[in-house]
Amino acid sequence: KIQLMVKLRPFYWGFYATRIYLPFSSLARSFKRQRRNLLQRGGNFLQMTSLPAVGWKSVTRSRSVHLMESAKSNGNVRISELGILAHLAKDCPEGSNIFEIGTFDGRTTLNLALNSPPACRVYTLDLPSGTDTKYDIESGEEHFVNKKNHRRPVC
Repeated sequence: KIQLMVKLRPFYWGFYATRIYLPFSSLARSFKRQRRNLLQRGGNFLQMTSLPAVGWKSVTRSRSVHLMESAKSNGNVRISELGILAHLAKDCPEGSNIFEIGTFDGRTTLNLALNSPPACRVYTLDLPSGTDTKYDIESGEEHFVNKKNHRRPVC
């Protein structure tokens, strides 16, 4: 029974990320936006963009994804974003490549590899700690770049 639960856990997290968490977080943002308008509070709490909006379901096929290491730490993408990236990886053509910039702790990389076709290769780029950058790194974000105690993915 426990083995079955362990096998089903990645499927559960994939379902939860895109079928439960994502719709409810979108609904919560909508309620928050309406509440702010009713209270006539100025300012936007969402970043405005001029990019066209495209629903992720319109660019991916509907099927299940599996998510490993679903726990989020500071610096990781949200589980809903991880689920969408897994859906996109699942739709990659056999023999294609995925390139991730900014590996952090390897959580996204692991899930891209888990959901992509077997002949699809996943490459990542993460600058070594202490690398000089063209632009200053904000003091509150230095720990994302100068990682000393994060586990590294084994490939």
